[in-house]
This record gives sequence, structure tokens and C-alpha cells, in this order.
Amino acid sequence: MSVMVDLSQKISPGMPVFYEMTGRWGLSRTIISTWEDYHETAMLRTRGKIKELFRHCMVVMSDNGATHVDSTSHIDPFGETADQIAIDQLFGSAVLLDVTHLKPCAYDAFRHFGPEHSGILSVEEITVPEIEKACAKAGVTIQQGDVVVFHTGAWRNWPKPEFAGQIVPVSVPALHWLIDRGIRAIGLDDISLDVAPEMGEPHMVMRERKFWHIENLTRLDQVPSRFAFIAFPVKFQGASASPLRVVALPGQERPPAGKFVDLSHPVVAEFTRASYSKSKRSAVLRWHNIMETRIQETKLLLFSDHASTHIDAPNHFNPKGKTIDQMPLELVTGRPACWLDLSHKKHRESIGPDDLARAAEKAGMQRGDVVLLYTG
Repeated sequence: MSVMVDLSQKISPGMPVFYEMTGRWGLSRTIISTWEDYHETAMLRTRGKIKELFRHCMVVMSDNGATHVDSTSHIDPFGETADQIAIDQLFGSAVLLDVTHLKPCAYDAFRHFGPEHSGILSVEEITVPEIEKACAKAGVTIQQGDVVVFHTGAWRNWPKPEFAGQIVPVSVPALHWLIDRGIRAIGLDDISLDVAPEMGEPHMVMRERKFWHIENLTRLDQVPSRFAFIAFPVKFQGASASPLRVVALPGQERPPAGKFVDLSHPVVAEFTRASYSKSKRSAVLRWHNIMETRIQETKLLLFSDHASTHIDAPNHFNPKGKTIDQMPLELVTGRPACWLDLSHKKHRESIGPDDLARAAEKAGMQRGDVVLLYTG
């Protein structure tokens, strides 16, 4: 298995996330709060007789938070939502283009962008000539099906507040030029594809061409000019964007070929209004629909860290255990897996060691495998 590089930012309270409301830009907040702590679960489950420790967290965040992909519904009311993005859409060969010589736009994120662009002081865009120069420097040619990743250098300032202002926008002609070449997606290490609604509307190109782009990538200094790119969205039902875990394989130019099967459930929104109880429910709330010149919608996500298909970190059971962001990427990524068929077991019937041994022998389980229990 090739060495893997994690290109995704950590989801954390205080991370920079744009919000836009009536034309005013600023930063939204991310909340990761304990829903049930160890003491509470012990009391509720066993009335304190047995120290059965579990911890659950509630996460409240923008669907445009951290490293994420914008679905077309972010800018198109009739576009596909995050849970409808094809499993292989963000899976392919990527080219890395160095544009770190371009200066980030100088602007005040908290000032109103009026008709005279009062909040914008200067802008250097990623243009077609800049892309051609970057390709020549890297010794790569953009091919059909590529993911084109722009390295602006903004990721080095994450999660400082000034990261939100480190934007090197992609020009409208450059976007059309790239999409006309049949690329798969665009990725950047800054917070936005564009800088302001008045500056040519790169986001609206995404709407017109029904295209995808990824924002807030990181560690782009650790990958070569062409590498295998793997990213899977979390299937938040009805969301306009989705957080991503983006993995690069620097030793390979393309991911392994083959058929893909999605084994994960969607995160289903059980309610859609801002009034909610402290029960373990998921929600995708409409946040805003802004600006006369720009139709754009962002969703607020409220969900348990145990919603849908998930992995438990040791911290779920052990106050001193590792949290999910401390788990090694290689733990379950890219490993061989085998099914253990236990579908003959009845509802609420325990699975014993003998059951596992027989199923493992039948499946040919080997040391180091990811083991999936099939109960039906």
C-alpha cells in the first residue's frame, strides 16, 4: 500500500468558516459539544451500579466547513445535494499547480461589498496564462478526468482568523477553460473559489456548468505534481456541501482501478426546523439565501458523532483514549477487508467466539484485515 497523505483540514471549534448574510461576510462558528458524558450514561444505563462508560458528542457546523466539496445545490435550487454526488466523482488522478507567487486578495472580510467593491483592495486571479505557466513548471499536461488542485499557500495559515482573507480566486475564463478540457473537479487550499459576488461570479460558473469544486485543502507541499486523489463526501441528506476526508497517494499517479460500492448510510435529516430537543436527531437546516446578484444557499448541520455509518474512537469508551482526529489514517483506509457472514443469527441472539471462528475460516480471514460483520 502506498504512503498516504491526508489533505483535509480538521473540523474543530474556532475554525474559519465563511457565512454570508444580506451581503455581509464574516465567520461562522463550529460547535462540538458533549451530548452524553461518561457519568450520565453510567447513571442512565445502570443507575450507577456498573461503570458502563460511553460518550457522545453533538456537532453543529456549516456544511461548508473545513475541507469540503460544494454540491451543485449550493448555487442551484434544482441541483444535486451532497448525498447525491456519485461515489467516484472525486476519485482520480490529480495535477498540482503551484500558484503561490500570486498574492492573496487584500480585503476586509467584515466590510460590506458594495457596488464600488469597498471591501476589496487588490486581487490577483488564477488566469489561463497562469495555469499554462504552472503546468509548464510542473511538467504536467491537464488531461480529461483530472482533478486540478491549486496550491496557493493559504493552508499554512489554517486555522488562524486571517486564513479567511487568504483568497486567490480563479477567473471565470479560467474555469470555463478547465471545464472544457473535461476535468473531474477543481480543488484549492483557500476558503473560496472567488472573492466577492461583484467580481465575476466564479461560483455561478459552477452552477452554469453543473460542476464541483473542493475548498480548504492542506499539506499540498507533501504531494508531487501528479498523484492519486481520493475523496468521499459524507452523505448529509439535502445538504448543499459535504465535509471530505481527502487522501493523496503520492507514489501513484492514479488510484486503483475497479468497481466501487458505497457501504455507508446517508445522514438522514429527521427534522428541518431550528427548534429541537436534546435527543439524538440529525438536522439539515436552511441557513440563508442571499444577494440579488447571487443565488446561494448554505446548510447548517446538527448531528450526533454516532449518526449513520461511523467509527468509534477509543475516547467513546475511555476518557483517556484517543479522539477521532487522533486516529491514524491507515487504520482502516486501503486495507483488505472480509465479510463474516452471520446472517443466520436471530434478532437479539448473541454472536459468540465459535460463530466468529467458523465465519472467519469460511471467509479466509487474515491478520490485518478489516472485518465486516454481515448480520442481514
